[in-house]
Amino acid sequence: GGIKCLDYSDGIAVAGGCGGDITIWDVSKGNGETISAHDDDINQVQLAGKSLITAGADYKIKMWDINAMKSQGVFHESHPFETKTFFMEGKRFVAGQGQFAKIWSK
Repeated sequence: GGIKCLDYSDGIAVAGGCGGDITIWDVSKGNGETISAHDDDINQVQLAGKSLITAGADYKIKMWDINAMKSQGVFHESHPFETKTFFMEGKRFVAGQGQFAKIWSK
């Protein structure tokens, strides 16, 4: 289906696509791996250190360990609104859902 969103940090590139796949590339090694991450399109991805955060049209925000390529679980279930945009910086996480913005802090 194609790429819907991208992020890049410290030599790692991540693409989220139509159909729910994410691809993570180690640019210095020139290789990548694709996994099925969501049950629907991925709206946004963000690298955060050695973790990845993804938001899908399946109403889920998930966290991933990019070294192990494993899910760390569902961070938030946003039904009935898709999370189309979010931002994480330090200890704050902000997500836009429908007409609302939700804010979490560690």
